[in-house]
Amino acid sequence: PGYSASMEPAIQNLSDGRIFCLLRTMTGSIYYSVSGDSGETWSGPDALCYAPGGAEVHHPNSPCPLFRLEDGRYLLFYHNNDGTANEGTGPGDVRSRGPVFVSVGREIDNPGGQPVAFSDPKPFYDNGGKSGLALYGSFFEHESVRYWWYPDAMRFLLGKVVTDELLNDPGVPS
Repeated sequence: PGYSASMEPAIQNLSDGRIFCLLRTMTGSIYYSVSGDSGETWSGPDALCYAPGGAEVHHPNSPCPLFRLEDGRYLLFYHNNDGTANEGTGPGDVRSRGPVFVSVGREIDNPGGQPVAFSDPKPFYDNGGKSGLALYGSFFEHESVRYWWYPDAMRFLLGKVVTDELLNDPGVPS
């Protein structure tokens, strides 16, 4: 509202060679764009939905990291609110940067549209409102174990194992 902002892209390669990009915005939702020519041109940005034609993935103006798992699924970390959680007044209010949720994504056949569908949000981490930095983290897999490392209140680096139970995503199209 009042100005345009899309920043801190989260970029992943799709299995067909296209590039999928998520963007944090001031709209209260994550936006996405797709490139089919190695990033030379991009589709017009559009609101990310859990599935094409479904509900938008709400998120305040905060990073929205996306990671590809070894098995081809994707993990999206986000706040699951439009900026009004925790007494926030809109997407730019840092009070709405918590808790952290995760959704599991799978590539879908949707030519010209959103190429990944996501599961319903699952709670992942709640810092009790201490800091809005949890999404400035990193993710990796090692020997079939998945790890998320993130800063907590600018003083500590914390690690969390992303469990198989958390990734159970029976409702996501395959």
